[in-house]
Amino acid sequence: MKRLAPLALTILSGGLYGLAFPPHRLRLVAWIALAPFFVALRGVGPGHALLLGWVWSVLAAYSVGEWMPGAIESYSLQTKLVAWLSFLGLSNLMVAPYHAAFALCAWR
Repeated sequence: MKRLAPLALTILSGGLYGLAFPPHRLRLVAWIALAPFFVALRGVGPGHALLLGWVWSVLAAYSVGEWMPGAIESYSLQTKLVAWLSFLGLSNLMVAPYHAAFALCAWR
């Protein structure tokens, strides 16, 4: 249970982050979206902090860019599998390293 609480808080934070953007546009949520993530980083080790940063990054990328796999599928005439692998590859290679490094710095 001790390991699940930080993960649950990270998932909550990633979801709240997405609510601040269109189509929901709950702008006030942006002011509290990272709070659960910062709480999740307390009491975990550095490796776990990196992992939580990685998870938050992929969830936040999907919460604001849920349209991306469909766009890759439609415009590039690819299968759903290729579209999802492309989205996951892009979010993991281009965004997640920065958020994981941030999580490690915030943990420190």
